[in-house]
Amino acid sequence: MIKILLADDEAVERRYFRNLFHRHMEYQVVGEAQNGVEIAELAEKAQPDVIIMDIHMPLMNGLESAHKIKERFPGMIIILNTAYADFEFAKKALDYRLDAYLLKPASEEQIIETIQSCMAHSAGRDLAAASQLNACRSIKNSPEQPENIVDILMKYIDENCYRNITLNELAELAHFTPSYVSKQFHRETGQTIKSYINQKKIENAKYLLANTRRTIQEVAQDSGFNNTSHFNRTFRQITDMTPLQYRQFIQSEKRRSNGL
Repeated sequence: MIKILLADDEAVERRYFRNLFHRHMEYQVVGEAQNGVEIAELAEKAQPDVIIMDIHMPLMNGLESAHKIKERFPGMIIILNTAYADFEFAKKALDYRLDAYLLKPASEEQIIETIQSCMAHSAGRDLAAASQLNACRSIKNSPEQPENIVDILMKYIDENCYRNITLNELAELAHFTPSYVSKQFHRETGQTIKSYINQKKIENAKYLLANTRRTIQEVAQDSGFNNTSHFNRTFRQITDMTPLQYRQFIQSEKRRSNGL
């Protein structure tokens, strides 16, 4: 669960973000502030992963508040939400080492993608990855974090290809949205998650066909396919052979190599 802290003196803006994150189960709004002083206090109390704050607020503006929070909690991601897109603002945000800014009114897709991008590139964050559903390990974030995400997902798929792995399962594993995980995987590997999963399932099936006496139906089940028809169809798409043809081909090659 990614903890979000909101800061805006306009109730309607806070409500917009609150309703938005309510639609995304991986996010939790842990606090709301109406001014720059409140947000600084809440940041220490709630320890959020991400703070989204307006640049213009009473008592202390967003830039000033963000600067103080970032000095004390450098690992917190701070995204400024503003209607002002001028050079001086952007320059100052960079000077304060803030993570990003949104231009009002930002769309839901822009908001989610900005958060995901910040989390992927924020130095000092840990990304949890599991080798099994209930076993996790952490890796230290780095500027190459997107590649690390893909490496983790590929390793998980390799170790669990005999199961029916879902996109939601992988997204939960990586602590990112399914759409972000899909885009990042395709960008780094040139193939979809589904095609990679099927590739690994078929590799497992080829080993079983070549080295065991399991029936085609048993091989399909042991390779994570729900039914034999789907297994046969996928196997042929990848190898240009049916599972039975592949087994017969391997047996023929073995006989030939043995001089029979």
